[in-house]
Amino acid sequence: TMEWFLSPSQVAKQVSALDHLMIVIACAIHDVGHPGRNNLFQSKTLSDLAVIYNDKSILENMHVSKAFELMKKDPDLDWVSLLPTAFVAADQEQAVPVDLRQYMRRILIDVVLATDMVKHNQ
Repeated sequence: TMEWFLSPSQVAKQVSALDHLMIVIACAIHDVGHPGRNNLFQSKTLSDLAVIYNDKSILENMHVSKAFELMKKDPDLDWVSLLPTAFVAADQEQAVPVDLRQYMRRILIDVVLATDMVKHNQ
């Protein structure tokens, strides 16, 4: 599992607690709403998803989009809105505030899109 890959001390030193959490969440959402057919099938059949996502990482885009839609639709699932938009770590008071909602969203999108098998050789 991804948790096992993140556990060695060399990796743990390089990954913040927030990034670790985002990777675990990305693992949980990376197949949300999977229709049971791969990207090639979606593209070749000109499925609705292929048209929506212009044949680019069709299912991966759908998975992450659907996950965010579900979170926005149900207030009980919308943990994203709980994140601060101007976060400064306690030990870095002089640092520029970071929008954790946008940071988290970017990580989740990037990690889920990276699960597209076509991109594994790039």
